[in-house]
Amino acid sequence: MRTKPVLLIAAAVLAVAGTLASWNRGPREPEWNGRTFSAWWTDLYSLSEPSHSAAAVARRAPAQRAMGEFGVTVLPHIIDRMRAPDTEARLLADEWFTRTGLRQHPFPPGAAEHGRAMFAFQAIGPAGADAIPHLRLMLDDPRLTQAAAISLGWIGPKSLPALAEAAQHREAWVRYWGTIGLGWLGEGARPAVPKLLAAFTTEADPQVRSAIAWTLLRVRSELPASLNVLAGALRAPDADVTPVLADWLGDLGPLARPVLADLRAASRATTGDLRQRIDRAIRRIEAADVTTAPRGFSAVR
Repeated sequence: MRTKPVLLIAAAVLAVAGTLASWNRGPREPEWNGRTFSAWWTDLYSLSEPSHSAAAVARRAPAQRAMGEFGVTVLPHIIDRMRAPDTEARLLADEWFTRTGLRQHPFPPGAAEHGRAMFAFQAIGPAGADAIPHLRLMLDDPRLTQAAAISLGWIGPKSLPALAEAAQHREAWVRYWGTIGLGWLGEGARPAVPKLLAAFTTEADPQVRSAIAWTLLRVRSELPASLNVLAGALRAPDADVTPVLADWLGDLGPLARPVLADLRAASRATTGDLRQRIDRAIRRIEAADVTTAPRGFSAVR
């Protein structure tokens, strides 16, 4: 007679154990074309090769297609992986490569996962808007700032408030990446242009000033006002901002003609490599060599 209660208790114990096991496993990963999210995720980026190499691009293309197909369903997985600490094995390997001189600089913490996240959000785009509150919090973490800012940029104009706030942050490294994220928005950053113009004239950090210049030149609808302010940097050339500014003005081709006189004056006032870069920009502007946007600030190097 005791058999039935014992069986019921055993069944209940097994049910509870199964539930706990499912909780420990976390949410089930979605699949596409017979492969799980994790399998596609690994193909997005690797520390062992440049992200722009032919092999990396070929492997990443279907992985980004998968991320686009997954859409909002994988946002929790992506956020969890961005926050996850590095494995001990990766940290030891990185230390060994750096100590033996095989690599000049250590990879930043979580570099592989953060690179994959940026490429994932590039594929998901505006559909990733639900991740904005989480990414906004990551901007204050030095380990996550770059990945969060670029990911917000790929999401699009809904990220504007978070990135504009970061561009005004008290810490220079947050201002830098917040400004770069705004540049990723292109025309979507137009509402932030007035504050960026003001910041360019007062910003003390040269890297942040360079980032502001790059972002301003990507908002084509506000180009006249931006060129008027940026011309001031050409009238007082410096080794930090002027070289990259000249390169980006050259990328604009004839759109940068309003600052040709300032470029010529800057060329006469400088020497060496800086003068060569300014002269090259002048030739490109006069030759009507136009590209779609200023170069620089690759999301993943």
